Amino acid sequence: MFLGHAPVLASGGELVDSFSYWTFSDMFEEVGIPTALFHGGFGLLTHRQLKKPTYHLYAFLARMADQVLARGEDHLVTRNPDGRITVLAWAPVDVTGGDPADGHTVRLSVPVHMRLSTSVFALRSSVSEGQGNAWSAWCAMGRPASPSPRQLDALRDAAEPVRRHGRLPVRGGRVELDLVLDRHEVTLVELTPVQDETPPWWDDDRLLGLSTVDLA
Repeated sequence: MFLGHAPVLASGGELVDSFSYWTFSDMFEEVGIPTALFHGGFGLLTHRQLKKPTYHLYAFLARMADQVLARGEDHLVTRNPDGRITVLAWAPVDVTGGDPADGHTVRLSVPVHMRLSTSVFALRSSVSEGQGNAWSAWCAMGRPASPSPRQLDALRDAAEPVRRHGRLPVRGGRVELDLVLDRHEVTLVELTPVQDETPPWWDDDRLLGLSTVDLA
């Protein structure tokens, strides 16, 4: 896992037409057949097709747009033609080998310019040392040399980003976004306008189990 690519990719988007990664899979002829599921290979996928966190970094970037609204040392904000806002944020990494940031906070005031919408639907997808990371799950399993089918299913589930959602108010054409990032976390937040289509007869008091989800 190496998510230190985030600031490099975020700052280089206006200089190149596309990015590529060497290599896509840990299976390539220069090193032979991998001796373990995780063996220090630098592909985006393991030899059993498990996604590494860096895979999701590129997937997050692919969901962003060309129009850049803001760029900083720990974030990138873009707007899509349909009005959707995408925010990529990452915890800083000390390339000299210092302790990684834990609990890093990114506070943004994002302009949304969405007509007739007083709120946005916020979908947050995250990967970090403990989230969306098959490596940490494999270590917790005892690093099996040949995972069983059931173990592979668990690892594939663990390799997917953790997703949370919620609804945030639009005030003065802006959304206030506070993100607290875990160690080595990269997160993508997608903001889309909410057009309330609740029928007039709907009564939330008649439903059980409703709760508010905190995006932080």
